[in-house]
Amino acid sequence: MTALAEIEEKALTLPPDERERLAGALLHSLADEPLSEIECAWLDVAEERYTAYKAGKRQGIPGDQVFKQKAS
Repeated sequence: MTALAEIEEKALTLPPDERERLAGALLHSLADEPLSEIECAWLDVAEERYTAYKAGKRQGIPGDQVFKQKAS
């Protein structure tokens, strides 16, 4: 068993409040990681789309419609 698998197995036996605290600490540790080139590109696209939406140059798509398209 790998070290990661052992840690995961032990973590899953923790009480819910301790698992939540651990998950928060792990997520927080990722916040300090620099974004990859692809993540930066997607962030740029998202910001451009949001700016266009706020300016009325682009319409939003209702969430239920998006999920219906994704399901088919």
